[in-house]
Amino acid sequence: MNIIFDLDDTLYLEKLYIFQGFWEVSKYLQQHIPFQAVRLYLDLVNLLKSSSRRVFDDLKEKWKFKIEPTELVTVYRNAPRRLILLPDVEDGCKILKENRHHLILITNGDSETQWKKVNAMDLEKIFDLVLVADDYGKEYWKPSAKLMEKILENFGPVEQNYLVVGNGTDDLEFAQNAGLEFIYIKRPRQLKIINGYQGRTIENLYELNALLRTNRT
Repeated sequence: MNIIFDLDDTLYLEKLYIFQGFWEVSKYLQQHIPFQAVRLYLDLVNLLKSSSRRVFDDLKEKWKFKIEPTELVTVYRNAPRRLILLPDVEDGCKILKENRHHLILITNGDSETQWKKVNAMDLEKIFDLVLVADDYGKEYWKPSAKLMEKILENFGPVEQNYLVVGNGTDDLEFAQNAGLEFIYIKRPRQLKIINGYQGRTIENLYELNALLRTNRT
């Protein structure tokens, strides 16, 4: 089986990445405006919780500072981070590979940012193939199934031997567009959810291993 994984909130908690970036932005702003970093950080977290899609623009609107949001985006992306895989990932992937499954990682997002995440967690040592959609163009971003072109080049065209594991509607729609089976992985405190999903659901990779063993018998 060739198993295609999402990255953010599937292998690690995306909030870990976001909140570390928010803290660096808050410290940067503190040097330029008369507010404490903690206050600015909490504002950013609350904007995220309110489902704001433009947190830095909204923060500027609230506090009327002159720094452009694009400058804050640069600070956010360049912030030093310590990213940690969820506890089941390394061991769960090891078991999957011992059972002769191929592991493929695909992810949307800015290419430089996503590769920093991949490198920070040393994911190329775990996965047989890592694909950042942005390397090939926005038309390759999920839910488009165009990345399957790259996957099939490496693992062959037998579609029934593929499975997608992810946590967002873009992952689900990618699987549907590619004609592949989808398994929804629900992580604690994840940002994305699929409301009303009725298909197969797991909470960790040990459950995925058990499910695949059951399917073989």
